[in-house]
Parts: sequence; C-alpha cells; structure tokens
Amino acid sequence: MPFNTLDFNATDEDIEEERRERKDKLTERREIRDDHRQDRKIRGLERDSNMLGVLALAFAGTTFLFVLSGLLFAKSLPFYGSLAGTLGVPGALACLIMGFIGVLRPGRSRMFSGIACGIGCFLLVILIPLFWVLISAKETVK
Repeated sequence: MPFNTLDFNATDEDIEEERRERKDKLTERREIRDDHRQDRKIRGLERDSNMLGVLALAFAGTTFLFVLSGLLFAKSLPFYGSLAGTLGVPGALACLIMGFIGVLRPGRSRMFSGIACGIGCFLLVILIPLFWVLISAKETVK
C-alpha cells in the first residue's frame, strides 16, 4: 500500500517499509534496463561485420590457388612449383590462424572464417603433402 504523506497514523515502520519497496522497485527497474542494454549491445556486435573472416577467406583462396597452380605447373616450371609448395605452408598456417580468430569474433562473417579454416586444414593436411610427394616422385624418376 503506497505511503500517503497526509496519513498521520503511519508509523516509522510503515514509512521504512514503503522506502524499501520503492528502493527494491527502482533496483529491479535498473537491472531490467541494464539487461536490455546488454542485449542491445550483443545484437549490435552480431550485426557488425567481421572483416577478419572475409580477409581469412580471401587469403585462404589465394593460397589454395597458388599451391594448386604450383602443382599444375610443377613439371614445366620447377622453380615456380617449389616456390608455391614452400610458400604454401606459411600461407596455409596464416589463413588457418586468421580463420580461427575470425570464428571466435562476433559478427556476420563467421561462416567465411569457418570456410577459411577448412581450406587451411585441407592445404596443410592433404594438398601440400601430396604436392611434395608428387614433386619428389618426379625428381626420383629423372
């Protein structure tokens, strides 16, 4: 029951109880307001773009094409093939690291970061070892 300032029969306990109720309501409203602010902040971060994901995907695609072209031209351009195989390893590691960081960051481009991680893993686990096996097999046949 709200405290009426004209109620002369109100005791000190009634006044203190009314103050506590007002304080509790105010605290509850502040908590709700803070929760809404936090929700808006999180939604805003998720709406922002994650440029690291786009960069990681671009870097992964470039590294993939570089290694693939080195594999295709390894016979006719052996220096280019060796260069592509050698530079493919740090390139794949870089796109893998950027992809992981991009996945952990909030934003819309997390999918791009995940694809970049997949390309980096494919390069490191399958394509670059296959590349070096084929290069070394060609050199032993000569």
